[in-house]
Amino acid sequence: MEAAYVKKALGTTLTDALSLLAVYRPEDPVEWLADYLRHEDKRQRIIAVKREEQEKRAKILKKAQEEEERLAELKREEERLANLRKPNQFQLDCMAFLQEITELEKKLKNEDKSVQEIGEAVMQESRKSMTHMQLSEEAKALVEEPPKAIQQLIKAGMVISGYPLEKLENWSDISEVVLNDYALTRYETLDVMAVANKHDIKDAVEMVDGIDYLARPVQKHPLGPLATRYHTFVRAALQSFGYEPSQFLSLESVEEDRQTFQRTIWRMPEEVEKVLDLDKDGDTEALREEKKRILSTMAGLDRRVLPKEITSKLMHVEVWWKSAENEETDADASLIMFSEHGQPIDSVYHLVRHSKDNAIKHMGDMGEETDAEYFTFDLPKLAKNVDVIGVVLNVATDGESLEHTEACGIRIYPSTGDTNGGAGGGGADSADKKEEEQEEEAGGDQEKKDDEGEGGGDDKEGGDEEEEEDKKEEEDKAEGDKEDEEDGEDGDEGDEQQSSKPASKKPSMAPPAMVPPKAPPVLTMSLDAHLIDKHEVLMTLLHRDQEDPDLWHIVGVGEQVKGEWREKEESQNFLNALPLGQRYIELLGIRHVDHSGEKVMHPFKMVPGDFLEVPALAVEHPVVIGMGWDVDPDVAMDLDCGLAVYSKGQRTDYCDFEKLVSNDKAIEHQGDNRDGEGEGDDESIIVEFSKLDPETDTLFLYAAVYEGGALRDVENVHIRMLSKRGGKQKEICRFSLDWLAKVEDDTAVILAKISRTPEGAWLFQTIGTTAPGRTIEELESRLTELL
Repeated sequence: MEAAYVKKALGTTLTDALSLLAVYRPEDPVEWLADYLRHEDKRQRIIAVKREEQEKRAKILKKAQEEEERLAELKREEERLANLRKPNQFQLDCMAFLQEITELEKKLKNEDKSVQEIGEAVMQESRKSMTHMQLSEEAKALVEEPPKAIQQLIKAGMVISGYPLEKLENWSDISEVVLNDYALTRYETLDVMAVANKHDIKDAVEMVDGIDYLARPVQKHPLGPLATRYHTFVRAALQSFGYEPSQFLSLESVEEDRQTFQRTIWRMPEEVEKVLDLDKDGDTEALREEKKRILSTMAGLDRRVLPKEITSKLMHVEVWWKSAENEETDADASLIMFSEHGQPIDSVYHLVRHSKDNAIKHMGDMGEETDAEYFTFDLPKLAKNVDVIGVVLNVATDGESLEHTEACGIRIYPSTGDTNGGAGGGGADSADKKEEEQEEEAGGDQEKKDDEGEGGGDDKEGGDEEEEEDKKEEEDKAEGDKEDEEDGEDGDEGDEQQSSKPASKKPSMAPPAMVPPKAPPVLTMSLDAHLIDKHEVLMTLLHRDQEDPDLWHIVGVGEQVKGEWREKEESQNFLNALPLGQRYIELLGIRHVDHSGEKVMHPFKMVPGDFLEVPALAVEHPVVIGMGWDVDPDVAMDLDCGLAVYSKGQRTDYCDFEKLVSNDKAIEHQGDNRDGEGEGDDESIIVEFSKLDPETDTLFLYAAVYEGGALRDVENVHIRMLSKRGGKQKEICRFSLDWLAKVEDDTAVILAKISRTPEGAWLFQTIGTTAPGRTIEELESRLTELL
């Protein structure tokens, strides 16, 4: 214990002192040793003080470092929160879109628009935005599932859009439909009021219950812009059905990223069935059965099988459209038939009203109350090489489009036992006869009106006023009877209570059938056409089942031909929808399109050597042959077109800018154009085939540079044939000659030959052969060679 104490108290101090004592050998070892111990004690005290100071400094430094680290961590957290609060490109998109919708609603409210009108306007703006939206590469490359809120918002919007709920069970089902090349274009023609009902509204509200659509994790996600638009879809659908969104949205305090906000949250009312007035809609299953007859344009999922009991008999297809008030749309319904390789092999339209096998017939314009055209389908008799049928709504009239169309659609009716007239009665011939009678009647009325003079006009005006008064009285009486019936049905509820309730469902824009069908339609499709401004819309595709060729499917498309499919087209015709149809045939896995196969003659893209029999319906009326070209403004030249008339190998007549009318008055040149400026046709010739000399068997269409320059100085040359009826012109065929600019010295081109067949029809053949010469006489020998 003593040794331990000494070691603890003195350590090595005494040992060190004794060692030094032995070295230095002082005179007074005791005094030296005592002095050493005193100095060593002082030194040890100094060392202890320094050590203590060092420890204090170390603690202060450590505390300072810890504080610095804490401040750095706070700064990093602030930066993180700032980055979280700073909107990215996706959130900026969401914010801009919602701001547009808010401003639109505010404007409409200031105009005292109803809830339904606001909902329709917001829905249209949302559809327009959806159509123009491009999914980001980040969205397309997503591997992990997005947050649940985003999934539910998208799913709810898809249900409102017509997607079957049972096919949207998981995210893989949803993403397969949404994240593709064609999904968003579907919304251009979506008619929500036609494809959704109040049960869909209820399903959608249940899906979004509790979702904060303004939450940053929603809006900043790559799919945030899409989810935000689907949120607006659900909200606008509520308004369109007459419900105030405030009944389903709640203002609540939300804490997010250490901040508190007042946010609008989706909340489903406790008694949602009562709010939606579902108890008065009858049996839910009945509504769902009714919906099975409605085809949506959501291509890919909503593909229906047409029952064999319908397709095994004569089937009637009605294509209808509705124009805006005080506007008219001269639209046509057309069909394109595709082979198993996706190539066009037949077509039926307003001038060719029968398929090659007569299995499909165009019944003409049968309407009085609305605009529509009918087809009869005898699918069992359809040629086996026809695998797909595309239904197209188009405007072929020069200078017109579908921009004034508000809605359009399709109805399919079962056989009624009437094999002559389809759903509306009467065949194709009767339809033609009816149109001609209407034209004659209109002409007769005009002549009668002209003959009446002023006095007759006064008498007629007085009679019209009396008729209008009688008609008004009858309408007032009918309206009063209708109101009495409605009052009787309402019972004790009262007018005020009835008017305060939202409409159970706003009628779709689909008009009633023109002619009351003998059986209800088995399938209907309605498109909202407010956003359509082009000339052609691919409505649907019907296709055979790959396993059972007697089983037919139908897919809603509803996309107008535009962008890359439209801008490169020169004319407006239903076959402009051909590439779009082939695209959907492949995208939807209907068939593989073989683009390397043998090309079929395209009447609106004819090439040299093509033949086209001029439709019989066209030659019954005047036919216009138009030619257009462009000339370099620095080149002074005059290009002219003309027709040479032949009979039995001899030229008997001609018609050009010098001789404007043929001898038989059947051909009339519309005048000379000396510069080729402007769009469309520069010169045109009208031919009335019925007035041609019976001996005339051949017409040659040619063009020659009358003075200055050569063919190399012209470009964008085309010729086309148009039917002329009722003051409107519709293209029959087109032949473009872009290669003429490469011709060196020739000054004339023989464009086409129109020859009479033994059966009395007329055959249009494209030629495109160039030659020297500037007049009909100089071209005589070359024309004779081509007879």
